[in-house]
Amino acid sequence: MPRKRSSKKPETEKASSTIIYRKDPALNYSRILASCSAQAYKRSVIATSETGKELRFEVKARDVTALMASTNSILRRLQVIEATRMQERHQQ
Repeated sequence: MPRKRSSKKPETEKASSTIIYRKDPALNYSRILASCSAQAYKRSVIATSETGKELRFEVKARDVTALMASTNSILRRLQVIEATRMQERHQQ
């Protein structure tokens, strides 16, 4: 006999994480914020915010695998910023 499916809406927040990144005042972060906010995932949501000194990424997901995927997506973007910053320092 097949199992009945619940009519409840599936939980969208079983796992969550917050990434706080200290900003470099010389850089403009509007593109990274736009690219993270523009991502539409089936099992996770990324909310971004910016203050004078930091970027904040709030990740909420249905499961740990989706949380890891969204978190890695953010970390890859931040890694590019860090690598660019290091190259600029070495060129000076």
